[in-house]
Amino acid sequence: MNGIRCFHSEAEFHQVADHFLEDIENAIEELFLEEDEVETSLSSGVLTITLGNHGTWVINKQTPNQQIWWSSPLSGPKRFEFWTNNNHYGVWAYTRRDGGSEGNADGDEQQQQEPKDPDLLLHILAKEIRQLYGRELYTDK
Repeated sequence: MNGIRCFHSEAEFHQVADHFLEDIENAIEELFLEEDEVETSLSSGVLTITLGNHGTWVINKQTPNQQIWWSSPLSGPKRFEFWTNNNHYGVWAYTRRDGGSEGNADGDEQQQQEPKDPDLLLHILAKEIRQLYGRELYTDK
């Protein structure tokens, strides 16, 4: 079954989320090695990316609900869940949709659909960097 993963423990969530944030920080630092206007800071589960006069992006862990939260001056705020498939491959994906009629009659949360590339946190960040700088962001994920 594919779907949003509930971590077995808070420690597991921290391990996965911390590794993800470190990967993003390393990729940004490598991409902008020669740029003085680009700064990153990762502390206590909060990654801050300042892209000069383009603004500041904040990507942070939300431990109680096991999510990654995103704030961008281009696309605004989003919340990402860890989505896995049968092979246990996981990505941080935006799975919320404006609901309308998709929820069921009991008012339960709508059924989650497998995310597409444009819904993935890394793809959104890469798109915004490409839009601003014409460069490609690569990570080991």
